[in-house]
Amino acid sequence: MPTEMKIPAPFDRVNHAIIGGFMFAAISLAGCSSAPVELPAKPASERAASSHQTSRQALPSATNRDITRFNDPHYIAIDPAHDRADAPLVLFMAGTGGKPRDMPFFPALLRAGHRVISITYNTGEAIQQVCPANPDTECAAKTRAKRLYGTNTINVIDDEPQDAIVPRLVWLLQYLDREYPAEKWGRYLDRTGKVVWSNVIVTGQSQGAGMAAYLAQEHTVARAVLFSSPWDSYGRPPTLAPWLSRTSATPLSRWYGGYHGKENTAALLGRAYAALRIPPANIRVWTAEPASMNGPNPYHGVGVSRLNSAENFAFMFGLGDK
Repeated sequence: MPTEMKIPAPFDRVNHAIIGGFMFAAISLAGCSSAPVELPAKPASERAASSHQTSRQALPSATNRDITRFNDPHYIAIDPAHDRADAPLVLFMAGTGGKPRDMPFFPALLRAGHRVISITYNTGEAIQQVCPANPDTECAAKTRAKRLYGTNTINVIDDEPQDAIVPRLVWLLQYLDREYPAEKWGRYLDRTGKVVWSNVIVTGQSQGAGMAAYLAQEHTVARAVLFSSPWDSYGRPPTLAPWLSRTSATPLSRWYGGYHGKENTAALLGRAYAALRIPPANIRVWTAEPASMNGPNPYHGVGVSRLNSAENFAFMFGLGDK
């Protein structure tokens, strides 16, 4: 459980200013949560750096009163000492069963001037739970669109429009801009209230990485960073979902992906990344070994854990380019 702490104004607002002390605990494969990767202690340098950062939580229902489900707090982080207007916002989407929380690579992103939002959404049924047996070959695309935008063209999930990721992001940015006007969160929205995707890095793990890939195909984002997904497919042997081969609005040079070479779906991930046309030079295959082999796919969460190297994180997010 996170520890609530009193924080001096202006950060103590509506009981949503909570210092985050989270670790990624839900590691998923094909919609089934597996046991967490056993992690080493957080380095002293990382603990020291986090003391300069401001992290807070905001309930989705505080941003829009129509929200009644999937109401775990959004996680928001900013480092006032390093915050840069020209550094894109990082939108992180957790995997199946996951919830918003601090991640091992967030401190490095904050030191580089980025802001981070880990957004709450329905991380329930994964695409590979509901679509492989569906006769509609566009099931994966329709399901991702429903979960992202609230469009209702398929009934394999019961998500409602107010549960969708993109509307929730818009409402959260509007809320933050009202509550913390000096921080100018409104700069990530245009005059019509739409997300300025060119100023957003989309990223996620497992189901969340698939959502990031779908967004990057449809919008010109600052960067797409995929951890161990997508591998949307159907049939035996697996046929990749058609949407993976669509034309990308985001230049291919901005796509980055990584997965562990021993993941259960490593070969399928390699095929999916090729279908997305991610440049081979922009793909990393992790090799770090978990301390214990927990769950049916113990390598699936290594990429977003502290077992992965700082160099890999810097490469994926382009931190060495700053």
